[in-house]
Order: sequence, then C-alpha cells, then structure tokens
Amino acid sequence: MKPFLKFYFLFVLTLNSVSADVFYYPWEYNKVYNEKITLEIELDSLRTRYRNETENSKKERLEFDSKIRSLEELLSREKEFRAKDNDLNIEKIKVLENQIAVLKTKSSNKEKN
Repeated sequence: MKPFLKFYFLFVLTLNSVSADVFYYPWEYNKVYNEKITLEIELDSLRTRYRNETENSKKERLEFDSKIRSLEELLSREKEFRAKDNDLNIEKIKVLENQIAVLKTKSSNKEKN
C-alpha cells in the first residue's frame, strides 16, 4: 500500500505543478497578454525604424558615391589641365632660352665689333 501512496502523492504533485504552468488566472493572463501586445508594438516600431535607417543609409551612400564620382572627374580634369599647363610652360621656357641664346650671341657680336 505504501508504494501506491507514494505514487499517488507524486502524481498529485505533478498535476499541481503542470496545472500551475498550463493555466493562468485571469489577471495573470491579462498581464501576459498586455506584455505581449506591448512587445509586438515595440517590435513593429523597431522594424519601422530599421527600415527607415537602412533607406536613409542607402540614400547617403548613393549621395557619397555620386560625390566621389564628381570629385574623381574633377581631379582627372585638373590633372589634364596641369599636364597641358606644364607642356605649355616647357614650351615657354624653351622659347625664352632661345631668346636668351639669341640675345647672348647678339651681345657678343656687338662686343666683338
């Protein structure tokens, strides 16, 4: 008989613990339900915020990419301009050196005469 009482006692204990976990009192259910609703609202808010921030970051990235492209184009134009300017300056230097050479020869000819 004792094993039966032990079994019955354990069975009753497990039923009580199971029923406590499975069933809620109305005020507990309302509390849990309100927490669930609150968390769902917060989740929706976070999803909306995430979506907005990802869209904003994509827009910023596109803006930065276009700025980078325009700056690269400006840099390449400046390099071309500098190369042409350097070529022009080299030609001017050659012309001036030729003038100096011509003037030196003229001045030495005048000194000889």
